[in-house]
Amino acid sequence: MFITTARWILALPAGVLVAFLMQMFTDVTFGLVHGFETVYGFYDSPGMAGMPVRGTFILFITRIATAAILLYTTIVLVPNHKRQVGFILVAVLSMLSIGWFIYLMWSAVKMGYTITIGMWYRNILEGVSLCLGMVIGAKIAVTRGALTSG
Repeated sequence: MFITTARWILALPAGVLVAFLMQMFTDVTFGLVHGFETVYGFYDSPGMAGMPVRGTFILFITRIATAAILLYTTIVLVPNHKRQVGFILVAVLSMLSIGWFIYLMWSAVKMGYTITIGMWYRNILEGVSLCLGMVIGAKIAVTRGALTSG
């Protein structure tokens, strides 16, 4: 009983922790390949920072890996109702990514920034990458048999 309750309590925080670790791992990997100043300068800029191809690759890979590992870890850790937890997590994270996009655009307009094509492209790419990463994470969970029990 205690183990089941602990797994329910720790599933989402553990998934978020593993997602942050995956984000740090991919940041370091891209920092070694492209240079740390370039990668962190790209993350700090509101648009694509003059790197449309490398920036697309960096955002696409990091967001897909982060979302996939978050969903997979959470599905594996919950003791039962895994499929329902997966559906709810995908729905909530999709809504959060859309909400984050709306918040970023609203704050840019509110602060008087000019919204460039790079900002639109970057924010849409992040949202699509997160949603695609969640689908990939669910596919990995199905392939590895995590959804068969419970």
